[in-house]
This record gives sequence, C-alpha cells and structure tokens, in this order.
Amino acid sequence: VVELLVGNVQRLPTASQEALKVAACLGIRFDPVFLQRVLDISQEETRLALQAAYEEGFIVRVNGSDRFAHGRIQQAAYSLIPDHEKPGLHRHIGRMLLAESTVRAEAEHLFEIVDHLNMGVPLIETADERHELAELNAKAAESALRATAYAAASANARTGIRLLGDDGWQSHYQRMLQLHLVAAEAA
Repeated sequence: VVELLVGNVQRLPTASQEALKVAACLGIRFDPVFLQRVLDISQEETRLALQAAYEEGFIVRVNGSDRFAHGRIQQAAYSLIPDHEKPGLHRHIGRMLLAESTVRAEAEHLFEIVDHLNMGVPLIETADERHELAELNAKAAESALRATAYAAASANARTGIRLLGDDGWQSHYQRMLQLHLVAAEAA
C-alpha cells in the first residue's frame, strides 16, 4: 500500500512533494503556517504547493489545521526523504519549535520538541548544545514518568545520559543523578 502511495505522491509537482515530505515530519496533523516557516517560503507558495495534495485527497483541512487523510499517506511521504537528510530536517524543526515556544508552549510541546531534536543528535557539534538537549530530555523524562509513560521516560532518561557522556558525573553530577534515578524508576 505504501509503495502504491509513494508512486502517487511522486506524480505530484516537485514543490508539492517537498511540502508533503516536510509535513510528514511534523506528524499526521500539521499547522500550515508552521510548515511555511520550516520550508522558508511565502504563504502563497505554501498554498500552491499544498493545492495538488488537497486535490488528490492526500491532506484535508480539519478545524484550522491540516492533516494527512491517512497514516499510510504520511508514511509514504516520509519515506521519500533520503535517510541522510532526516536528522538535519528533524533538528531544524526541533530548533524552530523550541525557538518559537514560550515556557507554557514548551511544556505543552515538550515531547514533540525533544523527539525532533533527538533525531538530530548525530549532528550536534558543541558541548553546550549537548547539555541543553540533555536538560530537555530530563524534563521530558520526568514529565513522562509523572504520566506513567514508562517507556518514554526511560528512553528520554537514557538519551540524556548519553548526551552528557562519560564525563557527565564530573561536569553535571546532579543532572546525571536525576537522569539515572528517573531511568531506574521507569525501568
């Protein structure tokens, strides 16, 4: 089914394909205004790029946001992104979400932000960025633990531990202790 849908998506104009690929990274539901900012194109260019996808029934408008008509369509669009481009795209999306979020919005979208940034971990270049992402993973792990989402709490805690690295116990003792405690409780 996905292969058939991939072929259908590939028949769309290039701009429509690109918009759908980025939209697929955002999830089954996506905000067309945020999509426009990620694509770094005008509102009119975004509208035109999505028009063919609307006409084909790949995406539909629901309560002011757009959504893929089916999860398999999202999966097909996402599969068109070359694997080597996915970390950079997710990192870019995560950074934009984080930059645009207020404290309240960050709490509401914390898991989404962290998931995108975690997919871009291989591209992290600085220790400060590693530590910032470890902090976000710690927040997400604690929040997931409070919500009894143990698998997510464990995954975020382990990612935070990996980000702090071998010298984490010396340079960030309290954070490492907290992450290990959350990981243990989640396990």
